[in-house]
Amino acid sequence: MGGSEYQAQLLMDHLLRRTDLEIHFVTNRIAAGFEAKGYEVVEISRGFGIRRYGLFFDILPLYRILKRLRPDVIYQIIGSAHTGIAAYYARRHRCKLVFRVADEMSLKRAPISWRRPHHRIERWLLGYGIRHATTIVAQTESQRKLLAEGFGRSDAVIVRNFHPYPSELPTKDSSTRRVLWIANLKRLKNPEAFLRLAENFSDRRDIEFIMLGAAADDPTWVREIEARIKTYPNVRYEGGVPPVAVNARLADSDLLVNTSDTEGFSNTFIQAWARGVPVVSLNVDPDGVFSNCSPSLLAGSEQKLREIVERLLDDDDLRGQIAARCRCIALEQYTEANAQRLVEILVAQEA
Repeated sequence: MGGSEYQAQLLMDHLLRRTDLEIHFVTNRIAAGFEAKGYEVVEISRGFGIRRYGLFFDILPLYRILKRLRPDVIYQIIGSAHTGIAAYYARRHRCKLVFRVADEMSLKRAPISWRRPHHRIERWLLGYGIRHATTIVAQTESQRKLLAEGFGRSDAVIVRNFHPYPSELPTKDSSTRRVLWIANLKRLKNPEAFLRLAENFSDRRDIEFIMLGAAADDPTWVREIEARIKTYPNVRYEGGVPPVAVNARLADSDLLVNTSDTEGFSNTFIQAWARGVPVVSLNVDPDGVFSNCSPSLLAGSEQKLREIVERLLDDDDLRGQIAARCRCIALEQYTEANAQRLVEILVAQEA
């Protein structure tokens, strides 16, 4: 389960507490054997064949689904062609569209090769959707700035991600330091950097490196990474695990390391902080949450990443001070009150 899907699941829990809502979850991905409770799941398409080249092939099936369901409000997450399709339907049928930004990458205008004209169609539909959404909800101030500069949307509302109050008791082992890496296994998450970090500590029997995440990229590349992981005696790859298991693993770990090239605002940051686990980031720094820490937990280079990790693992007092600050921030700013704010935005009647 990706971060956006996890946030959607948490929001669904809040929506289902109301008795005045009829909820339909429209998606391309339905896990085998999944059974929805309290809402209907509608599949757009299977994503096979030509559809793997772009979500714009869902124009007709998604539009027809929306026309059949006749929603009063559409909540759409993860910027894609679906954003534009939903916006087109909403404009024609006096429907409210709330678009939730999931990452900064979808808001940046990276060059597109002439060999990939289908990517241009995707980007155009996404841009149309952003410009015509009724309400836009951003995760961070930097996302709001990108929306204003790139799409003329200076009216975005910031609602931070959220996470339930942790129920696990910390079970950290004083004799072993555990360093976690949590992400779906794909290139932009940069797992190779985590392996190189682990290699620097190969002579330390008191440090264990653990990777959690489902395969989510080219199968050949994934197999190569999995084979490489097995060559590191101090690294254990546990594959994809459900959120409950992720939280349990965090509760008995000492550090979380993020090596992604880009992120929105990762749920794992909040999950770790709430359990008193400092997060060290190689590249991403949403709204300065890592660079503004004292000491800074933004590395910027793999050499600096190694230095920060080593210092925190060897200094129990420093790690404990940072862990306590992180926990306070998580329990004050990233609570389920933010989910309730989203519910209020969804059900609010537009003026």
